[in-house]
Amino acid sequence: MRQIIDNLFRSKAPLMVVLRYVLVALVILMGVARLRLILVLLVSPATYQERDILQEYLMAKALLSGVNPYLPLQELAQLFIGKFPYLPHPAPYPPFIAILSIPLTWFSLNQLIIGWFIFEVGCLAAISGMLTFLWKGRVDWVRAIFILFLLLSWYPVMVDLLYGQLTILLTTLLLAALVALRNNHKILAGVIIGFSVAIKMFT
Repeated sequence: MRQIIDNLFRSKAPLMVVLRYVLVALVILMGVARLRLILVLLVSPATYQERDILQEYLMAKALLSGVNPYLPLQELAQLFIGKFPYLPHPAPYPPFIAILSIPLTWFSLNQLIIGWFIFEVGCLAAISGMLTFLWKGRVDWVRAIFILFLLLSWYPVMVDLLYGQLTILLTTLLLAALVALRNNHKILAGVIIGFSVAIKMFT
């Protein structure tokens, strides 16, 4: 299998060159298709009810209002958004998340969903650039664009974008720490890793 992959990416034989371009085109098309699907789902009226980012939003709203941010999410939703079925358990995030999420309360819920989606796509672009830096020692924009579409076409990334989770943010922070270590900025790398752990312990 490794020999086949090496031949596909390194061979200068005409057939392999054509297959390379076909592969790149298919990855880009898949990435665009996944992105279009997410955008279609974003405009659905009920989409906010299934979004993980809503948990951080509700925790921050509760903190600012003097309400216990670890009440069941269904109760927080009724207090700050309106009655609709939501998760019956408290938010599974550390207290730091409630503080960090305060700026999210400056936006309406629909603005938050769209803004968080744009933020996550920006994080994916940063991840793509940092991967090429760690690989080549410099940012290769052509490869970074290809990696971006490859990430967009990958199902777990699509799910993260669709539900507004924190995994893409955590991945961005961890890669930033690796880049800092690569440049011998050990204290900065430690601070970034500590920040990511404060967001979610499984980092």
